[in-house]
Amino acid sequence: MNTCFGKCFLFSKIAVPMAFYEMIYNKEGKPIDYQIIDANPAYEEEVGKSREEILGKKGLEVMDQAVDGGFYDFCKVTETGEVLRLEKYENSINKYVVMTIFPFQKSQFAILFYDNTVYKKKEQALVERQKTMDKYEEIYELVVEGSNDEIWDWLILEDEGIIYLKNCCDFPIKEELLKPFYARRIARIHPEDVKEVEKTVKKYLAREEDYYKCEYRVKQEDGTYGWVLSRGKAIWNEQGYPIRMAGSYTDITEKKFAEEKFRYVAYHDTLTYLPNKIAFEEMFPQMIKKAELNRELLGFVFLDVDNFKHINDMKGHSFGDQVLKRIGAIFQDYFHEEGAVFRWGGDEFIILISSVQTVKEIETRLLELLERFQHPWIVDQFELFITISLGVSLYPYDGKHVEVLLQKADMAMYQAKQKGKNRYQLYEKTMENSFLRKIEIERGLRKALKYQQFELHYQPLFRIRTGKIIGMEALLRWNHPELGPISPLEFIPIAEESGLIIPIGEWVLREACRQNKRWQQMGFDPIKISVNLSAHQFFQPHLKEKIITILKETKLNPRYLELEVTESVAVESSQKIIEILTELKELGISIALDDFGTGYSSLNYLQWLPIQHLKIDQSFIKGLEFSSTEVFIIQSLISLAHHLDLVVTAEGIETEQQFEFLRNYGCDTVQGYFLSPPLLKDECEELLKSKNRIKNSFSDIGLY
Repeated sequence: MNTCFGKCFLFSKIAVPMAFYEMIYNKEGKPIDYQIIDANPAYEEEVGKSREEILGKKGLEVMDQAVDGGFYDFCKVTETGEVLRLEKYENSINKYVVMTIFPFQKSQFAILFYDNTVYKKKEQALVERQKTMDKYEEIYELVVEGSNDEIWDWLILEDEGIIYLKNCCDFPIKEELLKPFYARRIARIHPEDVKEVEKTVKKYLAREEDYYKCEYRVKQEDGTYGWVLSRGKAIWNEQGYPIRMAGSYTDITEKKFAEEKFRYVAYHDTLTYLPNKIAFEEMFPQMIKKAELNRELLGFVFLDVDNFKHINDMKGHSFGDQVLKRIGAIFQDYFHEEGAVFRWGGDEFIILISSVQTVKEIETRLLELLERFQHPWIVDQFELFITISLGVSLYPYDGKHVEVLLQKADMAMYQAKQKGKNRYQLYEKTMENSFLRKIEIERGLRKALKYQQFELHYQPLFRIRTGKIIGMEALLRWNHPELGPISPLEFIPIAEESGLIIPIGEWVLREACRQNKRWQQMGFDPIKISVNLSAHQFFQPHLKEKIITILKETKLNPRYLELEVTESVAVESSQKIIEILTELKELGISIALDDFGTGYSSLNYLQWLPIQHLKIDQSFIKGLEFSSTEVFIIQSLISLAHHLDLVVTAEGIETEQQFEFLRNYGCDTVQGYFLSPPLLKDECEELLKSKNRIKNSFSDIGLY
């Protein structure tokens, strides 16, 4: 043992762990264990125990962790005298250990321990890296083979690169070597996109962006341009210079076409194909900027189709859509170069007239546009007249912001409507008062309806041969609490535009029926009460049911109600209109055609309409004393009506000469200021009571 310790002392200065062991044998001389007999300080440090703690310990008590599973290897060394080198991974200490086992004396051996962890991990890292590279190489090959994209690899310093082309999976990969790479690729890019591509590449290579990604157009083999999405990553050297960049080109032409289609739908009206509000919001600032740059005017035109709701109500929305398509086509054709037109909603449009220096240029263009609406249209084999009203504000004179220009153009358009429609109107400062009045009137109409501020006046209708009162026409009047009396010519159009005409008209009908029933209950001879129906009322849903309800509420016999429809409504003798009028006539209600002679259509429709009463417009009556043409027209109208078994009424009789003429030519009934102005209900009752007054009224003209 002394010899052992002496030799062990020689190794006490060795820096790596080293220990001496002796085999333990049983009675038969067979090795069954081993024990530690000496160790150097490095070994003590390795196992974390002092020399005194480990000497004499059995190997399986102390050394099992360091030389796990080496018992049979130790026996082999002591038996053969050979040196044995083992490499093991010890889980307990998480290290790779190389053990060199030396035979020492019979039954004794020494072990030199070497920590091989660092080297082993480097080796494993190299193996894993190679595996990863092999894996990525395999993936790269699969990507190239399985993708329709072009894969590119650019050596930046040499400016050469390879593009892997593959048109479809049935063809092998084709490699295209390009030098100079960058210039040749740029040459394929659409000229409008080159600057953006170069800017994107430079920003990425300067590390201002985390990755390279750019969409642009490239020339294809057939000379056309397709869209690609180019993506890539670069490698930089130690000095920070990019040396290599690789990526792909993805064909996104179909995607771009789909996006363009989606954008078109988003920015255009689906009916007229005109740009919509979204497009306006994007284009308006651009047109303003252009006008500022060129020191030009910009005409802001707000346009509305006259009586379009009436067309929709008469012929249906499908017919109205066809009209709007035709209008849109006219606008598109007329403003495709210098200006833009947008569908604002419904029958409203906005036109921006650009590249003009003077107001006269704008007015000239608007007159040319109006001229295109001065002839009859044939839509779905139906003839009709379409007119438009336009309001104009000017940038920069009338405002610089869209809200202001739109508001002032709207004011001007309203003024164009007030002046008779079918015209344009430039904005003027004085219009603000008119516009504010319109707003006040509309607000007042709502209050008047709520607080019963309306009242009816009644104008008598006389039989021309006897002077007998055979009816009363109910006329709506309104005395505004602050503005005073307002003419129906002013507030009725506002009521129609706002939709208030429906509840107002219902109130008029109910009140007129109630009053007529009251006169009957007072003992007066039954007469008819006439109520005007506007186009908006005529085409409202459930008109027949509403009228029946009112007749039941007021207990008025339908034979004593006459409904007047204007020629502008009746002239559209569609099946729908005929059906409505027929249903009302079957209830026992009389139907009168009001303002006859003011429409565009021929007289042919009279034979198809279920009417009993024809009222000649007062515009013809006024000219009787001065125009032989008017005389001939009146004679012809009376003759035609009688041949159709219609009762004829002349409206607006103001002189005795007019009265005499109409009586001589067989007119049936008359009304007008010459005979009686519109009266309050109390005045009507006095008139109905005073038989002498009626007699006196007509005695001067020879009826009594």
